[in-house]
Amino acid sequence: MWPGGILYRTSPHVSMRASKRHRRLSRTLAALPRGAGLPRLAERVRYVGSPGHKDAPSFAGQPKPRADVTICDRSFIDRLPQLNSWLRSALTRGAVAAPWEGDFPRYVWCKEGNMVDEGRLVNSGTGEYKGYALEPDEWPKGIESYYEPTD
Repeated sequence: MWPGGILYRTSPHVSMRASKRHRRLSRTLAALPRGAGLPRLAERVRYVGSPGHKDAPSFAGQPKPRADVTICDRSFIDRLPQLNSWLRSALTRGAVAAPWEGDFPRYVWCKEGNMVDEGRLVNSGTGEYKGYALEPDEWPKGIESYYEPTD
């Protein structure tokens, strides 16, 4: 999910199945397409989550937990405005990656403290994203520069 470790890496509620991915996903920050108006684009995106990662009703709908995933932290069930804010901030900062699907980048990254969370586009027509926490060795190279404190 999004910052603060929404996604637990280990959960007593879920049995994990081996990943079908044979090689690690390359997470690389990308140059923006010419004319990309990120602040205006950020107004159009929204966080929707995934009922497959929930064990309680939430903004994502009724839970439909899958056997091969971890369950999201319940503390974020009623924090949709904060999740949308993090998503929009990541997009406005340009912490995104190609490919672009329609008007939206497939991936965005939000850094909050010592956590980096990845948002993945799930609906290219409406700009809807879901998200999840990354391990430090999965962070896109250079993500810290998008979130350096300003004086």
